[in-house]
Amino acid sequence: MPEPPVGQPEIETPPVVPIAGAAGALAIAAGARAFVVRRRQHLRPLSREPESDVVVTGGYAAAELTHAFTRGLQPGASDPVAAVVSQVRAFLHEYNLQQVGVVAVRHGRSSTTLTLSGGVSEQAVLVDLAPEIGARLDSQAEAYVTGDEDVLLRLVRTRKGRLLSTAEAERSAADLCVPLGALPDHQILSGAWPALGNLLIASHPGHGADVILTSLLATLAARCSPDQLRMWMVAEPRALPAPLGAMPHLQRTLDPSNTTELDRLLADLRHELDHRATETGGYPELVVVLAELTQLRERSAELELLMPHAAALGVRVIAATSMPTEAVQLPAVTQFATRMVLHMEDEALSVGMLGVADAAFLGGGGRLLLRIDNREPVELFGFQVTAEHLERLVRVMRTAYASAAPPAPSPAPVEPGGPIAEQTIDAAPSESQAEPERGAPQLPESSIDPAEQTGAGGPPLQVLCFGGPRVLYNGQQVWPGRARGDVKPWEFLLFLACQPIDGVARDQLVAALWPDSDVDKPAHRIRQLRYRLRKLLGEDKDAQQGDGIFGSARLRLDPAVIYSDAQEFLELVPSKRTAPAPPTLMIERLERARALYTGDLLEGPEARRYAWAEDRDGSGVTLREHFRRLYQSATLSLADLYAANDLLPPAIDAYRDLTEMDPGDERAWLALFRIHAGRGDRVALVREERRMRSKLRQLASDTEGKVVAGMDEPTRETALEFERLLKELDGSARQPAAV
Repeated sequence: MPEPPVGQPEIETPPVVPIAGAAGALAIAAGARAFVVRRRQHLRPLSREPESDVVVTGGYAAAELTHAFTRGLQPGASDPVAAVVSQVRAFLHEYNLQQVGVVAVRHGRSSTTLTLSGGVSEQAVLVDLAPEIGARLDSQAEAYVTGDEDVLLRLVRTRKGRLLSTAEAERSAADLCVPLGALPDHQILSGAWPALGNLLIASHPGHGADVILTSLLATLAARCSPDQLRMWMVAEPRALPAPLGAMPHLQRTLDPSNTTELDRLLADLRHELDHRATETGGYPELVVVLAELTQLRERSAELELLMPHAAALGVRVIAATSMPTEAVQLPAVTQFATRMVLHMEDEALSVGMLGVADAAFLGGGGRLLLRIDNREPVELFGFQVTAEHLERLVRVMRTAYASAAPPAPSPAPVEPGGPIAEQTIDAAPSESQAEPERGAPQLPESSIDPAEQTGAGGPPLQVLCFGGPRVLYNGQQVWPGRARGDVKPWEFLLFLACQPIDGVARDQLVAALWPDSDVDKPAHRIRQLRYRLRKLLGEDKDAQQGDGIFGSARLRLDPAVIYSDAQEFLELVPSKRTAPAPPTLMIERLERARALYTGDLLEGPEARRYAWAEDRDGSGVTLREHFRRLYQSATLSLADLYAANDLLPPAIDAYRDLTEMDPGDERAWLALFRIHAGRGDRVALVREERRMRSKLRQLASDTEGKVVAGMDEPTRETALEFERLLKELDGSARQPAAV
């Protein structure tokens, strides 16, 4: 989208001429030119304020979404971009120009510029109507036709005041304008949701595609309710920040390595499109999120067949790729008319992604070229949302939207296995949380010392990552604590100990241990580390077991030689691959997992700083946070099992732990309410409800430093359930149970 013409001429310094007469003539001309400039500046003074409050750091524009979300919940709140768009649409409707669509909006303090699409006949009409539109909006307006055969309408407000949206504005996600980035002058560029269609974000590995995708999904969630927008997400574990998985808009997730589930998702998508094509109205927008487009592989051709008419039915695909060379060869890539492309390593790849070579000359960070619906690209600073801000936003959204699973995405039923019948998040317990058998014996509280895992007959080398790190040999600590300056081999051992038992790819290990340098010979580097580790271990008597590491292309620990508490924890925590087990066994496993978690990963008093454990590297979630969330999930599963087996005291303790970890998750509060009501303990029920309100007030005040009206209250579902339980207790007049 080209820039609008600038009304002010540039002031050029005339050259020094060593002739008096010429100098005088130049001085007169310069004075006349300066007078014209001063006159124009008097008519339209340049704004001394920045175009927006957005902060650009490292090439990324900071996305502050929580404030926008909470502001949108307030009565009478109006987004300035939405207000301008709604007023312009109302004007176009009056003049029977409904076929004219809004493509994009750039907005700042000095002006608002709309890109309007229409036929050749509408273009001339729009240019002629620009003064009328300006008068309607109390603005000076100018319009002209661009090289993309769009009309650029520039509005400059002539008086202060808030422009209000029309009554029909922002009723659905189809009316949405999505902020996509900041222009070089810090005006914000937003894309009209209907014009965006299917969207692809591309970069090289580690250069920001996942960051832009995360901010885009968070922006959509902050501006649309779950009734307006649903998401299906295809992503590997930890490919995207963990808080995205807790968004109330997310209906289903799957790992692309599960080919069966991937085939099912494509079949469900086909069913959904068929039903939307035959039925009318009542559909929320559906976004299919692909964290890495190339993971579709041969299924890309099938997706290509579904995409051409999906946007017209309210279904869009938003994909990212960190493998642009492979992505440009996929059949589905041709269906992404809107693209956000970060720096490309060569001009040919830039042309393949954008049709122009400009992406090869972009700077680093979040600088990107945006091409909306095959139009001319425009350079932006892409948005970045910090992990802390994302967590806060998700907590506030879950509180506002009742933390409930969203209803089915379509009013009409579909075939079994279709998207409407798909189980949604929080809709039912997982396999590991299935209804246990009644009458299971009460289990004693676990008090296992992780260091006791490797007793007689166990692995001689022990790596303790929780609350550590510590490395023990036959129960005796060998690191840290000795005057040894060689720390890289120990970091190498710790990194492997924090990975799943099936190991980690060599390239991933090299990138983690040497993040700021290019390693020409990774195999040689790793051989050196293994040799140095064996030498360090060999300095201890009888420590001659070797380094206990298998593999070359993929490295893993030998469980017969090395024990890792982090790896045992990963094996104990239920996952989608965990087979169903009797409740007694599941309780034992989860208690063991909680006992292992003696502290956050590698965060003990003697811990060094490891970038791979605490730096986000653009992913939005650290390895330490990943383990912490697994611990929270294990606590919830254990609490549910305790409650289902009438083990109420430990269930109460576990649910209370959960309310401290995440006060905004009202599932734990409801579980506590029902346990106390079932025990007839009215005092405990009221006490928990007061504690919940106190925690919610703290949570609401944490968002912007002050309590946001309405955000410190529980959801209607929780409040009604508490009143019902309290009324039942008062009606039955049961005595409080003995604690």
